[in-house]
Amino acid sequence: MYPLPKNLPVPTDIIFQSGSTKLLSNFIEKHRAKHILIFTGSSSLKKSGVLDKILSYISSVISAKVEIYDNFGRMLTTESVKHAVENYKNKKIDLVIAIGGGTVLDGAKCFSLLINNYGNLEDYLKGNKLPSKKSLPTIYIPTTCGTSSEITSWATVWDIKNKRKYSLSHPFMYPEVAIIDPELMLTLPKEQTALTGMDALCHAIEAYWSKNANQISDKFAIEAIKLIMEYLPQCYEDPQNLEKRTKLAYGVLCSGLAFSQTKTTICHALSYPLTIHHNVPHGQAVSVFLPIFLIANYKLAENNKTKEKFEFLIKELNCKNIGELSSKIIILMNNVKLHSTLKHLNLKNSDLKNIISEGLTYDRAANNPKNFSNDELMLMLNSLI
Repeated sequence: MYPLPKNLPVPTDIIFQSGSTKLLSNFIEKHRAKHILIFTGSSSLKKSGVLDKILSYISSVISAKVEIYDNFGRMLTTESVKHAVENYKNKKIDLVIAIGGGTVLDGAKCFSLLINNYGNLEDYLKGNKLPSKKSLPTIYIPTTCGTSSEITSWATVWDIKNKRKYSLSHPFMYPEVAIIDPELMLTLPKEQTALTGMDALCHAIEAYWSKNANQISDKFAIEAIKLIMEYLPQCYEDPQNLEKRTKLAYGVLCSGLAFSQTKTTICHALSYPLTIHHNVPHGQAVSVFLPIFLIANYKLAENNKTKEKFEFLIKELNCKNIGELSSKIIILMNNVKLHSTLKHLNLKNSDLKNIISEGLTYDRAANNPKNFSNDELMLMLNSLI
């Protein structure tokens, strides 16, 4: 088991250990809650028996009213957030427990903030209004291995009607407790292992090259990149190996600790229109851009310090040059059955203009070490068709 570093750069109390879900009762007892709301997925946790275990941990330490909300769907939308808040706005919730993937965790994060603050969701999403009260106490238990929502202060919300992705973000949104139990990830389907794992790799690499990077984020990013690249394909092939799952989960934790300080960059910015307009899953949408921007950011680095960072990464990954590292990522994607070209995602040249113009409207693009022009981006993305 990996010991957690001291003085972590997030305020969340992180517990990382196989079997640590049983420690949930300790945190529940601390709050002495009378009304607990559990956010979860619609079926997998019930089928696996995990939800029943969670309920038994709660009943063993406290007599409280417990309700379950499982209505967020595959993507967290503005409508689904509003629905959850509307359902419980007249009920006094003392504690929120979220157990599931990124959509569930982000949904619980939005709910916990908005239920304590007045105003329309759109006002918060567009930055027209800031919360004045803290979120409800939250305990997060991820069951996928990649989003890191359990240790970040923002949530992704999709406006389906207007075809727009938003981030609801505020320091109040940091979860109080994150319980990361690799045992819960052993039943994760191979496709989800691939998608969430590649999302985490993108988080780490984008954090490393981000304009906002620092020595601490770099340390976590490097550790994450090495562990994810080694253990993601192994977990894909051997999904129920707890030792490998634990190492991948630790790499993902390091990835979250890296990009929680820097946010993401151009790969994520361009991925959003790919998801909202072409229904490409997020992990696939963001990773398809990673190999080509790894090379572009290296070749077009605007100062020697940035190039030195890339050279250090190349060396740490036992590669001879940036091309070999980029190829190594493509091989990894192929090994976990993800596509490395837009052509294989059924994109056409005529789709690129909208992806670029819309992608550049997201603030994540500004975090990239190089500001690409529309023509430069068109040339690069054309090579993926």
